Amino acid sequence: MWVSTAAFVLVYTLLIPVGLYARTIMPGGLPDTDLVVPRLLIAPEVFSAGTGAFLLLAMVAAAMSSLDSVLLVMASTTQRDLAGMVREPVSERRFPWTGGIHQVFPGMALSFLAYWLVARYTPSYESDEVDRLFEAERSGTAK
Repeated sequence: MWVSTAAFVLVYTLLIPVGLYARTIMPGGLPDTDLVVPRLLIAPEVFSAGTGAFLLLAMVAAAMSSLDSVLLVMASTTQRDLAGMVREPVSERRFPWTGGIHQVFPGMALSFLAYWLVARYTPSYESDEVDRLFEAERSGTAK
């Protein structure tokens, strides 16, 4: 009963040192707190390039695994609850090609919807500060 609560408290308690460490690495702070983890992953004083890339890949893999589980549950729920109310259950032996349609279509539709939402509503991170950093890096005067 208390296992999930204890796990939740433990995980979020372990995030406090990450935030404090990020504050010491980046004393000026960040305008967007969503950039803390990517900034820590690419900071050479924190991780090497290979380790940072591996950790980033692990985070993407975990996100994709979670998305895969959500799509599987959504397809199963759609098939059982919604399609089951409209028509009687059909044997997979009678129509073997219909087995995956209810899983593929919602997944593709949500993928295109997510892509459209991200492309439409993601703010651009173009700023004078970023331009100055790139210019300093190109000229060799970067810190």
